Amino acid sequence: MSIGPSFKTEMPNTRPRNQEITDYIIDLLHDEPETHRQCCLVSRIWVPRTRKHLFGTIRFKSSADLDARKKAFQNSLSSPTYHTRCLVVNCTRVAATILGEPGRVQSFSNVVRLELSSYFTTPLYSEVFGFISSLPLLEDLEIKSVRVCNDACVFQHSTSPPSTGTLGIYVARGMEFAARQLLDLPNGCHFRRLDCAWYLEDDVRWVRALVEGCAGTLQYVHLERDVAKTSRAGPIDFPKATKLREVTFRPRNLGDVSTAVSLRTLTSDHRDLRQVLIYVPVGDSSDDRLNVGEIQSQ
Repeated sequence: MSIGPSFKTEMPNTRPRNQEITDYIIDLLHDEPETHRQCCLVSRIWVPRTRKHLFGTIRFKSSADLDARKKAFQNSLSSPTYHTRCLVVNCTRVAATILGEPGRVQSFSNVVRLELSSYFTTPLYSEVFGFISSLPLLEDLEIKSVRVCNDACVFQHSTSPPSTGTLGIYVARGMEFAARQLLDLPNGCHFRRLDCAWYLEDDVRWVRALVEGCAGTLQYVHLERDVAKTSRAGPIDFPKATKLREVTFRPRNLGDVSTAVSLRTLTSDHRDLRQVLIYVPVGDSSDDRLNVGEIQSQ
């Protein structure tokens, strides 16, 4: 027997809205990793957002760090390293190991900044340049090493990263090999900022090659020369880098200004140029800043 019409009442779905609020609160804690770890224990739906911050920057100081991460996340395709935007590798063999595992390379596909370095006398091996070219979204690159080793490793550049951010390269030995590998990327280099220090007499030619290779997009240049002898290759010039906004140079002494960097190539074509800073050592510990007019008059 029917008593009357039945009504089915549905409560409004407020979960998406609540999730947006939760995500916003988690984002506010972006600089508190310990709090994010605690958030992972509160609810399963909190985990994806907290992983975005916990794994935003990953540092591998040794091969043991990579082994520990592989043990914790055995399936590289479901690894939280998809959230990684900044990757710091202090062990050259880590890059080679990652490069040898296609699935693990793919898990780092969202990296936009890569920092490569090696301690003491351990060189950076050529595999790292294959790893660089395997990161499709890479914009910023920093290389610090006592020596870059050309160990005759042959590899094919799988992709060409955008490389539109900052290139920082500080190599005591092996600047030629490092510069060649970067300039040989399929689509070339398009960095907007170049921070470079060279230590050997003839490395200036490869610094100049990097400046020319990025001339179409280069806006900021910071150069530091730590070599006493004058190179036979001639000074670094900027005739094609017409988008330059700032040039900073730290020579070993005042006499290096005219022999290492050609300021005369900064002409009226450089319409966006705002300042040229030359830092010249004075005494034992202080730096003095000279402008273009003072340098040219000397």
